[in-house]
Amino acid sequence: MNQHMKTKILTLAAIGTIFTSCGGPEKAEYNAAVEKICDCMREKTYENEKAAAESDFLLDIDLKGLDYSICIYQVSKEIEFDAFDEKMTESINEKCPELNSVHEEYIEDSK
Repeated sequence: MNQHMKTKILTLAAIGTIFTSCGGPEKAEYNAAVEKICDCMREKTYENEKAAAESDFLLDIDLKGLDYSICIYQVSKEIEFDAFDEKMTESINEKCPELNSVHEEYIEDSK
């Protein structure tokens, strides 16, 4: 193998390593994001239920979709993740399955 061929191989290997290391968030980031989103949603649900109990109005408005969007936005400022990545869905299934339906709606509504 000549020197020119060795240089090409090493260059391609280096480029491959750079692309692999910059491939985006890993499972740990998705798990952390989901845990924070789940906590955020629990807090929002508590606030909504408390406000409904204290209110004289009987409004039955489902705010889960809006709350989920807000929580995703807030957490995305702290942790890098892609809400549309399959890793996100996997982490939700594992860490916070009660968000499955709202996550699916979020993805569908964003198309």
